[in-house]
Amino acid sequence: MLPWLKLSAELDPHRIQTYLVTAYWLRSGLGKSAEAEDFIRDGLRANLHSPDLLYTLGEIYLQDRKDYPRAKAVFVAALRCWHERDDSKPEIPVDGGDSRDYLLLESILGGLIQEELAVGHLDQALDYLKILKANAADPEGVQKKIDEIQSKINSGA
Repeated sequence: MLPWLKLSAELDPHRIQTYLVTAYWLRSGLGKSAEAEDFIRDGLRANLHSPDLLYTLGEIYLQDRKDYPRAKAVFVAALRCWHERDDSKPEIPVDGGDSRDYLLLESILGGLIQEELAVGHLDQALDYLKILKANAADPEGVQKKIDEIQSKINSGA
């Protein structure tokens, strides 16, 4: 299957979904995060400012490598690219749907929150949670996490 996915990426290097599916398959199905990272980097060469690809690369650094500084840098770049990509779109498109990919935004912010919690930066995690709450599908759930972390900060834990 991998040769077909690689061929698909060669035939249409701007189809982001091909890189995402292949990286997922390599990481989850085969446990080959190094190959997944290489494939995502190929995708980034063809799609320099893709927040989707940057997010996936950040996940590899966070989950597979435990390289927290690099994960944070990539997630921050993904967040910046998300805003650059979506700020140019109208808030309410003609068809009445939402033009912004808030699920991706939630995922990027979630990665930043996980990274900050992993390195013990509760204040920074709290800042990202507050941003997440403003855009979250479940603001009450995010508020519970905010309250939990605020409690830890107040208790000095």
